[in-house]
Amino acid sequence: MPSVAEALVSLAAAVGTERAVRSAIGALPAEQLAAALRNLVPLALPRRIRNQAQRGRFLLAELRETLADGLGRPIPGFRSPVRPITVIGLLLIAAAVYLLLPELSSMGEVLTAVQHANWAWLAVAIVTGFVAILLSSISVQGSSRIPLPFWRTFLVQMAAAFTGRTTPGGAGFFGINVVYMERLGLRRPLAVGVTLLNQAGTGAVAFVVAVIGVFAVGLSGTFTNLSIPTGWPVLVGTAAVVVLAAAVIASPFGRRRIVAPSLEVGRELVETLRHPVRALQLFGGALGYLVVSGLGLAASLAALHSDFSWTAVTVVFIIGNTLGHLVPSPGGLGAVEAVLLAGLGAMGVPATAAITGVLISRLLTYWLPVLPGIAVFRYLQHRGLI
Repeated sequence: MPSVAEALVSLAAAVGTERAVRSAIGALPAEQLAAALRNLVPLALPRRIRNQAQRGRFLLAELRETLADGLGRPIPGFRSPVRPITVIGLLLIAAAVYLLLPELSSMGEVLTAVQHANWAWLAVAIVTGFVAILLSSISVQGSSRIPLPFWRTFLVQMAAAFTGRTTPGGAGFFGINVVYMERLGLRRPLAVGVTLLNQAGTGAVAFVVAVIGVFAVGLSGTFTNLSIPTGWPVLVGTAAVVVLAAAVIASPFGRRRIVAPSLEVGRELVETLRHPVRALQLFGGALGYLVVSGLGLAASLAALHSDFSWTAVTVVFIIGNTLGHLVPSPGGLGAVEAVLLAGLGAMGVPATAAITGVLISRLLTYWLPVLPGIAVFRYLQHRGLI
């Protein structure tokens, strides 16, 4: 019952979680508190109560853990943030994007290219989508100081293909991994730190690979159709972005929400480098995930018998995937496709091949794993692993 949950959050914000839980257990029946425990999640609380919980970092998580310990019950499992209205909206957006993109070339030419595609290469593209998830599981293992069981971690990443790729900003990926680690016995702050470290490690690898790849591929003359804008408008725009970013970072909000967490994650990254096995898992798994995912795009293009550089396509994918996911749409829908098309166009890939290859790649390597991810998610819920 949300009213009890709301009262608990308000009381904990005022007197602390320990006193709030002791008072609640002494005054209310266990069944009523057990019902409230299930509602101690952001989605079940009104905005005014969530704002109270945000005054103390991890207040809501600490309250949920303390109440569960006091009642002698497990922390409630992860509930998918995906709602029917979310699915409908995602399908409408996907339909709009994937129907409009072929119009940049010709719908008839795109359909013809699909009909004449090499099905063996399409099968390779499908395999890369699942191998990438396997490699991401290794990266997650390297993010944790406490050993994580591999196959269970892999299943959670499969389920995250459903919860993470269908929610804005990958919120479902973050949530399911945090709950999974809590079920393994990690406290919420440590579970959140492990997940943030994994995302930071992947981002760092993507940045390094993108920079090296752009210079290497650029020197080879692959980006024949790339024109970099110059002049005062570019300088003024760049300066404005730098000044705005500096102002945000220097503000109290920036110091609290950006600088402090970034320094904490940076220290964890440095600490990971002191442990060769963990570093290999974290950074090697992230590199493998990005490269194999990029090869999925290359395999989709190869199915169309297009002449291209596999290395350049992989670099384009890593850049496009990283930049596209900065847009708060489920799975970077629309943004990823746009950046990939721009990159392939700069390589000189014909428009029809580029559009068809990007659509095939996104459908087979990114969205197809969502379907088994739903089944795995239900299985993990049934087994009480999330």
